Amino acid sequence: MIEDTTAPNAPTISTVNDDVAPVTGNLSSGARTNDTDLTVTVSLAGTNALAGDTVQLYNGTGIGSPVGSAHVLTAAEILAGSFSMQTGTLINGTTYDLTARITDAAGNQSAVSNTFTVIEDTAAPNAPTISTVNDDVAPVTGNLSSGARTNDTDLTVTVSLAGTNALAGDTVQLYNGTGIGSPVGSAHVLTAAEILAGSFSMQTGTLINGTTYDLTARITDAAGNQSAVSNTFTVIEDTTAPNAPTISTVNDDVAPVTGNLSSGARTNDTDLTVTVSLAGTNALAGDTVQLYNGTGIGSPVGSAHVLTAAEILAGSFQHADRDAD
Repeated sequence: MIEDTTAPNAPTISTVNDDVAPVTGNLSSGARTNDTDLTVTVSLAGTNALAGDTVQLYNGTGIGSPVGSAHVLTAAEILAGSFSMQTGTLINGTTYDLTARITDAAGNQSAVSNTFTVIEDTAAPNAPTISTVNDDVAPVTGNLSSGARTNDTDLTVTVSLAGTNALAGDTVQLYNGTGIGSPVGSAHVLTAAEILAGSFSMQTGTLINGTTYDLTARITDAAGNQSAVSNTFTVIEDTTAPNAPTISTVNDDVAPVTGNLSSGARTNDTDLTVTVSLAGTNALAGDTVQLYNGTGIGSPVGSAHVLTAAEILAGSFQHADRDAD
C-alpha cells in the first residue's frame, strides 16, 4: 500500500481551439465561439501528475459545475507533458470560465488552473438594412434611388443596424447579389459608437464601369455566425459620357417667314424649335439634353430636356442640345 496525501500541482490551460467554420483556430480568452464542443489543451508541466490520474474541466474556480467528462491520463500524455480534451456540448448564450483540476488515484485534487473564458454564441445577428447609397461625384450628387446610374466609383453606403443585435467587433461586408460569392469592398468592423448610433457608413471600394451592382449587406459576429442578407440596392456604374448629339434642324414657326432655318439666318421667332439627332450618342431614357449659346457650358439656353424611351427609339427629339446622363 502506498500512502498518498499529496495532491498534484495545478495544471495550465494552454489553448482552447475552435474548429467550426467560418472562424477557426486557437481562441483568445474572452472570445466568442460558435463551436459547441471546444478542444482544450492542458499542460501538465510541474504538476507531478501520473498515468491514471484524471483531469476534469469546470465552469468557474469551484468544482460545482463540471464541463464535459473527466479525462484519464495515459503514460504517453505524461511523457508528452500535455494533452487535449473536449468540453462536451456548450450552451448558446452562456459564458464559460473554463478551469481544470487534476485528481490523483488516491483522490487528492489539485488547486485550480488558470481561467480561460469563452462565450458560446451560435445565434447569428439579424439582417441589416441598406438605408441609403450616396454619390458625391459631380455633377449629379446626393442619395441615389435603387436602380440609378452613377459616375461615383466609390459609393458611400449607409447601413442600419436596427434590430440586428450586432455587437462592437462584429463585421459588415457588402456583396454584389444575395449570395456571398462576390464581396464588394472591404469588411467593416463595427465600433461601440456605431452600435450606439444604430447605423454607420462604409465604402464600396472601386466599382467597374458598365457593371450593374445589386448591393446587399451581411453581418458576421465574432463567433463567425453570419446574418441573413439585407435588402438589395441596385446601382449601375456609368463613367462613360454619351457621344455628342447633332442639331439637325432649327425651325421658325412665326409668320411671315416660317420653316427650317439655315445656320446664320435671322429670325423673328423668340422660341425656336430645335431638332436634335441622337444617332450614335448611346443616350438612354432619363438622360438630359441642354442647349447652350456657344461651345462652353456657361450660357445655357432654355430648360434641360429629359429624354424619354420613345425619343431614344425614334433617334431624335425636338428642343435640346448638349447631352448629360
